[in-house]
Formats: sequence, C-alpha cells, structure tokens
Amino acid sequence: MAIAVTGVATADDWSLKARWSIGRQAWLVQAEHRMPERGGWIRGWLATEAGAPAEFNLLTDALVAIERFLDAPTWARCREFSGV
Repeated sequence: MAIAVTGVATADDWSLKARWSIGRQAWLVQAEHRMPERGGWIRGWLATEAGAPAEFNLLTDALVAIERFLDAPTWARCREFSGV
C-alpha cells in the first residue's frame, strides 16, 4: 500500500493520515470511515487496546501503523473523534 504524496492513505471506505499533536508531542493517526448507517463519514483516532489514541514518536512509525491497519481495517480499532 502506497501513501499518496498528500500523506493520505485511502482504501474502500477508509481514509487515514498521520497528524502531529502539539499537546501530546506525538504523531496520531486520524481515521475516517464511511458508515451510511450513521449518516455518512465518521472520524476517529487509531487507538491502543486500552482505547486511548495511539501515539507515535516518529512519523515513519505512524505511517507503518497506517499500512498495517489497512491490511484489515475495522472501526473496533479506532476511538471516535474527540478533540485531541
């Protein structure tokens, strides 16, 4: 899976990108997923097993996480968006 020059990776009904969090001083992965049953696109963060937004020290680590996520995407691995 190649990530576009824009930094956004897309597959089927998914769109993911790495974003720098000034408050956390870490890279987070923003996920958007099209869910017609919920009214369209919903936004969230790639999450840890504990449900917190996953944090990455390096951009390259965030990009690897995006590629791995897109191998088997599921909303269960995300935390619905709340400002971070």
